[in-house]
Amino acid sequence: MPPSPICCWFWEGGAQEANAAIPDSERQTLIALYNSTNGAGWTDNSNWLEAPGTEDTWYGVACSSTGDNVTELSLDNNQLSGNIPTELGSLTALTNLDLNYNALYTADTSLKDFLESKPLGWENRQTIAPETVAVDSDSVSCASALISWTPISYTAGTGGYQVFYSETSDGPYTLFGTTADKSKSQLMVSGLIPETTYYFAVKTKTDPNNYNDNTVYSEYSVKEVSATTDNAVPGDIDNNKIIDLKDAILGLQLLSGMEPASTIYKETDLNGDKKIGMEEVIYILQHVSELRP
Repeated sequence: MPPSPICCWFWEGGAQEANAAIPDSERQTLIALYNSTNGAGWTDNSNWLEAPGTEDTWYGVACSSTGDNVTELSLDNNQLSGNIPTELGSLTALTNLDLNYNALYTADTSLKDFLESKPLGWENRQTIAPETVAVDSDSVSCASALISWTPISYTAGTGGYQVFYSETSDGPYTLFGTTADKSKSQLMVSGLIPETTYYFAVKTKTDPNNYNDNTVYSEYSVKEVSATTDNAVPGDIDNNKIIDLKDAILGLQLLSGMEPASTIYKETDLNGDKKIGMEEVIYILQHVSELRP
């Protein structure tokens, strides 16, 4: 009698039936998906990478009754992140594919067409990094810079864009802040050091919601951007490269507890304590009246 295509395998908790091994090419495709999308960090990766013949016991995987092919991949809401391997398009027997509510992307046109051919779609529910990240050169001051980007398609649910900075290219990065939601397209980074080159990158964050149990973070934006902050001129409180009466008025407004008419740059103080006070106002008035150079 020929051996049955059904075999048993065991793990802690009892025996489970597993079909005969799928083709090695399909097994390697599953492994490529695991490796490319941070499988070790998935919410549930039960049984993945176990021995050949166990593939339809891997979390989210279903195979045909004869074990010939992978027919279903249900890995939605499971913390997958990264570039989807092109090999996934070789799983031609897939009848159900659900990768929604993760942080996945691909630039491969053929793979996109394959993924979009499946009933549940995928791309419009991914928390991916924003594109066209840029520094507004006109905004760069001695202590701040405006970072902008194009919002992603998946703006539903709460979350936002996290803006990071570093004094070294490629990090390590420090988180400056997060926008109020995913429709925002810019954030002013402040508190920077004058005459310093900074590198900026952006991530997208999606909070848990009715369709997604996890907090999902994208990768960093593909290309970091950089800017060098201006020098801080003592007395130039509004950092417009001119010391004039406007600076004195801003200093007096600050001293009197009024809301200043424009942004105050405390880095332009006189003695390095980052405090604008009467000393700075007097200095400005003396400068304007040409009592000081």
